[in-house]
Amino acid sequence: MVVFTDSEGAESELTATLTNEGISVVLPEEMPVGQYDVYLLQDNLKWLLKEGFSVLEEEVVAVDKELAEMRYYSPYVGEQLLMISWKIESGDTYTLTHSENIVTGDQIDLNAEDIYVSTGAYSFELSYDGYELSDNYEFTYNYADGLISYADIVRYNGKTIRYEWQYDSEGYMTEIVTPSLTLCTINYEAGNVVAFDGVSYEYGNQELKNSPCAPDVTWAYKAINEWAKPVMVFPYLLGWYDKASSLLPTKMFLPDVSTAAGGNIECPLTYEFDSDGYVTEMSWSEGSDAHSIEFIYR
Repeated sequence: MVVFTDSEGAESELTATLTNEGISVVLPEEMPVGQYDVYLLQDNLKWLLKEGFSVLEEEVVAVDKELAEMRYYSPYVGEQLLMISWKIESGDTYTLTHSENIVTGDQIDLNAEDIYVSTGAYSFELSYDGYELSDNYEFTYNYADGLISYADIVRYNGKTIRYEWQYDSEGYMTEIVTPSLTLCTINYEAGNVVAFDGVSYEYGNQELKNSPCAPDVTWAYKAINEWAKPVMVFPYLLGWYDKASSLLPTKMFLPDVSTAAGGNIECPLTYEFDSDGYVTEMSWSEGSDAHSIEFIYR
């Protein structure tokens, strides 16, 4: 739903249509000429699409970008940084590369990488195993009507395992499971991810909203750290998970594995944005160590 608000505060609610270019709205012929502020309604929250929109224009198009790369930086040895990345290249086929690099000043040294190439609309094959640890050789998704129902994974030993995607009544993905294994579990409150496989999130600022077309940052953290589970990660990298958190979390709570008592490490989150409201960097500290994830779009 899109809401047009005129200078007097009167609102007009219009039906929005999701297209390849973004969000499209057809204005009724009887709408008065003038300037309007245009909002997108999502999970009972308003996201400002445009200020001072003229009714003489025919449609409102939200900026929709593709994720091209994510880079995670963390301390390594001395002044060096460890950079873990997912790079998404598109053309006749998709190429998705997971790499681990050592950053020294301006120099980046490749440590290891895995390269996956699409062999069909929703199929991928491990074309280069740089880690020599990857168990998933090829996999094919059943993806229709904006939802993944399952994926068949072929292991190096030739066995095929089916992973099933499960959703709640509102269409939010809650689990990926096999008959003997739960690959991931996600919990939501008010449409926002509050727990994701042992990592939890707090939303302390209701005004800190994510762009409705931007990737979910809670997924980004899992995508970087769960590189050995590409079947879960690829749909996120390619924008197949339609449901995303409306807000940006203000804190992340990570399991504390440094002590026998366990507990959580509280990590306040800070963000940088581009001119279209997309998050370009999410940063936090774990004790005295600074960490960040960069988002690069095309």
